[in-house]
Amino acid sequence: MAASLTKRAAWAALALVAAGFVGVVAMRGERPEAGLQRFEPSGFLAGRAPQDVRALVIDAGGHQRHYRRSPQGAWSTGDPPTDIAPDRAARIEQALELLRNAKPERRFTAEEAASMPATDLGLAPPVLVVSVVDVNAAAFTIAFGVENPLGLARYTRVVGDDTLWLVPKHVADAWDAVVGQP
Repeated sequence: MAASLTKRAAWAALALVAAGFVGVVAMRGERPEAGLQRFEPSGFLAGRAPQDVRALVIDAGGHQRHYRRSPQGAWSTGDPPTDIAPDRAARIEQALELLRNAKPERRFTAEEAASMPATDLGLAPPVLVVSVVDVNAAAFTIAFGVENPLGLARYTRVVGDDTLWLVPKHVADAWDAVVGQP
């Protein structure tokens, strides 16, 4: 009988502690963020707004496609310019967002990059090259190679920089989708 009273007292004490914890959290007015961070773009175009991009040149397999964005935001191609289909424009916007938001998965050291032949990575010549020009006429060019052995990322190099990167596969896939449309 004494043991059951002790158990009941322990449960009552535990319930009071739990109620006190709930009360403190309720009075504080917010739940603490459990290590979560606010989203910040951390891709290669993180410092640029996608709507500031004015021109694109996409080279896939030696075939170049040129796109221009009007100040009103409409994408066109060719000379004279002809508007592109809305679904292609949406794919371009999505690909730009991914290039801005998706953080590279890995940066290889110079020693690691030197030990990997660019031809084996699909970077000599590159499988896909995307050149972006913004409103200030600042250009950024990125070369995508082949998938890594796991098939989850692609080897990438920013033109003008010897650094070798692994970027999420879906970033390059978005550009492949732009090129792959008729």
